[in-house]
Amino acid sequence: MAKARPRAGEPRRVLVTGGAGFVGSHLVDALVKRGDHVLVMDNFFTGSMRNVEHHLRDNTNGKFEIIRHDVVEPFLVEIDEVYHLACPASPVHYKFNPVKTIKTVRARACVISSLHRNAINPKYSKY
Repeated sequence: MAKARPRAGEPRRVLVTGGAGFVGSHLVDALVKRGDHVLVMDNFFTGSMRNVEHHLRDNTNGKFEIIRHDVVEPFLVEIDEVYHLACPASPVHYKFNPVKTIKTVRARACVISSLHRNAINPKYSKY
């Protein structure tokens, strides 16, 4: 049985891994403004709660959630879209834990594989 998809113009349930980072938090701002239900997953290794805390304060409609979780560990959630932006942000962080960096990048393939198994079409970006 196929999962029902939101109709055009209806809010989507969107997962943003690394959503508390610089780039991710700006994407989260745009998605919340668009009216989507946004779930941010971040381990706060390089991201900051300050980047998204305004959504927690202004979350009167319940369409924003944040989960402290490392993307290299399994996680099950029902979503319509995913933006995988989790990755250490600079060479300083890469050098601190290079194995973790490789695992984080490898997690992208796991996220996409999970989407295909659940009949969700990933959207690839040129960015």
